[in-house]
Amino acid sequence: MASTALTAALPLPSAEPAAKRVLRVGFGSLWLLDGLLQLQPGMWSPAVLVGEVWQAAAQGPAWLVRLVDWSIQLAAPQLGAFNWLLVIVELALGAMLLAGRRPFTQAAAWGSLLFGAAVWIFGDGLGGLLAGGSTILAAAALLAPEGFGLRVARKAIPAGTAVVAATLAGGALLQLQPVFWGGIGLSAPIAAHFMMAQPAVLRDVISMAAGVAAAAPGAVNVLLILVMLALALALLRAPGDSTVLWTTLALLAVLWITAQDAGMLPSGMATDPNTMPALAVLLVSGWAGAPQGRRTGAAPAAGTARGGAAADGRAARRQHQALGRPRPSAWSHLPMS
Repeated sequence: MASTALTAALPLPSAEPAAKRVLRVGFGSLWLLDGLLQLQPGMWSPAVLVGEVWQAAAQGPAWLVRLVDWSIQLAAPQLGAFNWLLVIVELALGAMLLAGRRPFTQAAAWGSLLFGAAVWIFGDGLGGLLAGGSTILAAAALLAPEGFGLRVARKAIPAGTAVVAATLAGGALLQLQPVFWGGIGLSAPIAAHFMMAQPAVLRDVISMAAGVAAAAPGAVNVLLILVMLALALALLRAPGDSTVLWTTLALLAVLWITAQDAGMLPSGMATDPNTMPALAVLLVSGWAGAPQGRRTGAAPAAGTARGGAAADGRAARRQHQALGRPRPSAWSHLPMS
């Protein structure tokens, strides 16, 4: 099955669980990408870097604004050295995770936890839990004991699947806000990406998405809410189902391109690929750690097993009768006094 290639192709120590392998390789690759994006020319400009950090925190509480302002005042005079520090830390975390050695993985997981918290506070202004906070979730999952997850109706739900399902359900609830039922409110976040430098193909796709959202905001919003809720429920009901996996990945890809402008990667201003790739890694990790189910063929159900045993018993009784032997009873296995 094609889905098996998602995990089978990843190098790993033989004792490493598949779910943690996906987390390690996926977030290791994202750390490397973050480090390379930090080398872009725009990242060395105070206007770009400081502007993004300040904008992220501007809507936060007063204490957060003061904290971020203090960090900007500290880093701005030595922006070159500060940027090189970010590059080195991100590349080192990525390389350590991809190395796959347990001491490196543990150290990188703790480093991701601490560095991710710093990015979430100072870079994202405590906003976008799955933007800067995705590394916190991944690091926690790497450090968690094997089998850690959620139980819903006596069914084990892997941690990665639970995070994605909760994100989809929460996103659907947020789409119920009045602002998203109007053409401007629904299309404005998409149309805002027009000013970014990007390929013509991507600009056309974003333009089409913004036009559809502006023309039929109610229908688009209802469809989006229903799809997100349906996939959230499907993930909780069948976390190992390949069809649910690929459908959810397709939705994440559509949202990444239209709502997040492909992470603004072509613009030269992106410091990370945004939330959807991180959610995709968590999703595949949950799928890899889910009960086998439809992925590899489910084990016979209890009722089927009981039916087979009953059929075997009837066949044995017929055989004894054909041979003229006494029919075995339910008590024949007990010792005789």
